[in-house]
This record gives sequence, structure tokens and C-alpha cells, in this order.
Amino acid sequence: MRVVRFAVAIVAAFIWSLFLWTAILIVAPFDPVRNRVNAIGRLWTGLWKLILGIKVRVFGAENVRTGGPYLCVSNHASYLDVLALYDDFPAPLRFLAKKTLIWTPVFGLCFYSLDHVYIDRKKKMSHKDSFAALAKKVSEGKNIFIFPGGRRAADGRMGEWKKGAFVLAAQLQIPIVPIGIVGSARLHGIGDLAPRPGTIEIRIGKPIPTAGATYEDRNRLLTQTWRAVEELIDHDPAQ
Repeated sequence: MRVVRFAVAIVAAFIWSLFLWTAILIVAPFDPVRNRVNAIGRLWTGLWKLILGIKVRVFGAENVRTGGPYLCVSNHASYLDVLALYDDFPAPLRFLAKKTLIWTPVFGLCFYSLDHVYIDRKKKMSHKDSFAALAKKVSEGKNIFIFPGGRRAADGRMGEWKKGAFVLAAQLQIPIVPIGIVGSARLHGIGDLAPRPGTIEIRIGKPIPTAGATYEDRNRLLTQTWRAVEELIDHDPAQ
């Protein structure tokens, strides 16, 4: 049944992608900041969730409803993380993603159109270009999302984080929002073909200030955020 549901989702996503591309061509010239285009994208991800039987619960939305822009970071456990965050996070996000995602069937083509930033991890110049693109998004008042660990963690928790996100936060003087994602690895882990229906929780912590921080504070910011995310994962806000 899971495989059938997944096959239906693939077909439906492809068909919806045709409408998405058409809408982008019509709307994009009148939507330079891509807010309307991203609203269309959220309809697309919403359809995916509906067909796959995936529900999302959000805790701590009040922490990001005002203020910003923010640099949001979280653990990374499943491809479903982006699906849940993009559609259900209470504030619009622009993701930093691996350039290889562009070549993912159906999903990559649509994702590329939605004003996100891509990085080629093998090229140092790509890192500088990506940082410049992220800084531009922040100057436009847009929230940025980065998975500091890069790759997905098989156990749904956190491995070693890279420092780039925290260097960026210090340079741009924007608060860091820690986020714990729970349940996605159980629904679709590494090696799984078809996702299982179920619920993903997005647990949003209080912003960590970076006012006055410098490059030298990158390790402190990383450690503080890592611990905040770990605590969000370990403590069920519903209890």
C-alpha cells in the first residue's frame, strides 16, 4: 500500500508541477521577491503530504511570528524534513540546499524555481557565492534555513555540524532559531523507498541573539544552538 501511495504521489506531483511551472511563468514577472510563487509551491508540497498521509504538528510558532529575519537551523533526519518545513513552518523560508537536489526528478525542477540558494560543496568559490546570495536574501527581510549537519542522520538525531551557518549569523547579526524535527526518520529513513503515513513534529525554540558577535564567536554559537536543538528533540512539548 505504501508503494502504491508513493507512486500516486509521484504522478500527482508531476501533473501539479505542470500547473506550477505555468503559474510561475505568469506570476514571476510580477513577483520579484517570489512570495506568490512560493505560495504556489506550498500548495504543491501540501498535495504531497495529503497523498502520502503525512501530518505536521508545530510547537513554538510564537517564537518566529514577529521579528526577524532569522537564520533557522535544525537536525536533518529525512527528505521529509524539507516537505514539512516548507509547507508548515509559520514564517516563509529560503533554504540553502545542495546543488545536486536540482537534478532530483520532479522535486528538483520545482524547488529551483522558488528563490532558494544552492551550493556546490566541492567548489570553494560556490561557498562564497552562496554566502553572498544568502546575505542578499536577509537584506530583503527573508528568513534563511540551513541544515548545519548537511547530510541526513540515520538515527534521526545530530552528527557533527559545520561552522558556516554560525559564521554567517555573526556576520549578518541575525538571530539563530533552533529547531528540532521529530518523527521524520521513522516515516522515511535512509534507504527507504516509500514513506510511511504518520506525523512529523517541528519544535521551534527561542531565537539566540547574535548582536555584537564576531567570527571568533562561531564555536560558541554552534555549541549553544546544537544544545538547544538537542533539548528540543529530547523534550516533548505536548507532555
